[in-house]
Amino acid sequence: MASSAEPMLIEDVQFVEAADGQRLALTEVRRGSTPAAGERAFLLVHGFAQNRRAFSLGPMPEVLLQRGARVFLGELRGHGGSKAPDDHHWNMATHLELDCPALIEGVRARAGVERP
Repeated sequence: MASSAEPMLIEDVQFVEAADGQRLALTEVRRGSTPAAGERAFLLVHGFAQNRRAFSLGPMPEVLLQRGARVFLGELRGHGGSKAPDDHHWNMATHLELDCPALIEGVRARAGVERP
């Protein structure tokens, strides 16, 4: 748990684009105004009927930040900040083949790491 002297966690929400043009929310969680300079970056992705709050309200981001990692929370299409596509049609394959690669590439680009 963060002490009262430590700054609150900041969520910096940005968007990445899947290969089919769908915009997906990718949130970096950090302390203070600048990202950590860690060599490690983690992408946490929620379960079904959830969003980034599944992690941001729990201890995992804090634990990773304390270990010097950069922490990103990805939201699959139709969840949280990633709005549902106009046709409202997607499935597990869509998440695995389009959403996850876009979120991983977004973390790679923002954190400057080869493998999140």
